[in-house]
Parts: sequence; C-alpha cells; structure tokens
Amino acid sequence: MGQSEQALLLKLHNNRERPIFTCTMNNEDVTMLFDSGALAPVWCMGRNKLLRAYPEAVDKNEKCLISGFGKEAIEGDIYMIPLFLLTDQGVSYQIKSLQIAACKAPGIGCDFVLSDTMFSKADTMIRRRNGKALEIFFDKEEYHCTPKYNNDRTKFSVTVWAQESTSFSG
Repeated sequence: MGQSEQALLLKLHNNRERPIFTCTMNNEDVTMLFDSGALAPVWCMGRNKLLRAYPEAVDKNEKCLISGFGKEAIEGDIYMIPLFLLTDQGVSYQIKSLQIAACKAPGIGCDFVLSDTMFSKADTMIRRRNGKALEIFFDKEEYHCTPKYNNDRTKFSVTVWAQESTSFSG
C-alpha cells in the first residue's frame, strides 16, 4: 500500500452471521453482503429496486446464468453501474463501469452480493473487525472493472474480475 492509503469502515449488522452492511444510494437503503466465495457481484432484488438505488444503471441486454442461489442456476440480466460507491464519513471507494448480474432472489437476505473478486486485482485489503465492521484499505482514487466471461458468454457466475487503477493526484 502506498503513502496515500485510505480506510473505509463499514458497520456490520450485529444481528447477522454474515458480513452484511447497509449503504444509502439515492435515498434507497441497500443491504450489501460481502461474499468471499462469490465470483461476480449480484443484485438480488429485481429491476425496480436496482433502478431506484442506481438510476444510472444501464441494461446491457445480455442474459447470464447465476449459480450459488440454490440447486439450479437462475437466469439474470447484466447491468453496468457507471460509478459504484461505497462511502462512509467522507471516504469513498469508487469502481467505474461495474458490471453486475441482476435477478430477483429475495430469499438471499440482502439486496446486493459484493464478490471478493471485485477487489482481487486491486491493491485493496478487506478485513473484518471482531464481527462489528468491515474495513477496506485502498490507495487509488478509483478502480475500473473489466468482466471476463466463459466461452459461451452465458455463465456470468464464473466471471473473473480484473481491475486497473489510477493513482491519487497530489
């Protein structure tokens, strides 16, 4: 990590076993789960709530298969969020052009599953603090995501995310 390292502290819900936190996006509370086993970020609450939270989200008109939500893979749509932010107390972690899978799976228990692979190619460290908070340490102003699909471009569940980044200015 470089000299300009920043830390984002996200308070976890204390009544949940899994690392779930809430962020407000465009006056919409969004519960997010940090899932170290997920291969792609997945919006779980359907198109209407997605567009309330992220009105700038763009439907890429591509279908995908999402696994890990039960016995069978479910069909989803791919959306691109031009600027995805995690923010707390004036610190923001920014990802440009974040592509996500979107489906309606309310039984998952959160609105948005954030995958560990979103952060895996960046100089970013994520740490849980005593089950009370999730800390994200980073040293770039913004990150850019580029999705990589399997050969038939339908199985978004096996996506690997690569990130390139720019340094803070000054």
